[in-house]
Amino acid sequence: MAGFPDKVTLGRSGLRVGPLGLAGGYGAPSKALLRAFERGANYWYHGSRRAPGMTQAVREILAMGKREELVLVLQSYARFAWLLELTFTRGLRALGLDYADVLLLGWHNRLPGDAIMERALSLK
Repeated sequence: MAGFPDKVTLGRSGLRVGPLGLAGGYGAPSKALLRAFERGANYWYHGSRRAPGMTQAVREILAMGKREELVLVLQSYARFAWLLELTFTRGLRALGLDYADVLLLGWHNRLPGDAIMERALSLK
């Protein structure tokens, strides 16, 4: 079955991603996510609802030694700097990761406050 072999650069990040991204909060089983990964869907969004299917799939990708092929987004809705760091580090720990490729600050209708931005940059 054909996949998504062509990758594009994600903005100015230098990260190469396929044209289809996956979100893990909707309960997709790890087997389906891994199948999509094998076909080139390597941009994965692990949002505020971190379902077990994506958690398991990420761990399996790590076990296969393919971490560098995965572009992982962790999201936080936190409005306090200390809570941003807490939710981010918990997300990493649950996945067995040392880093995420993208930190998404969710649902900000205005520019995030200085404390949030400073903490986000320190997490970088």
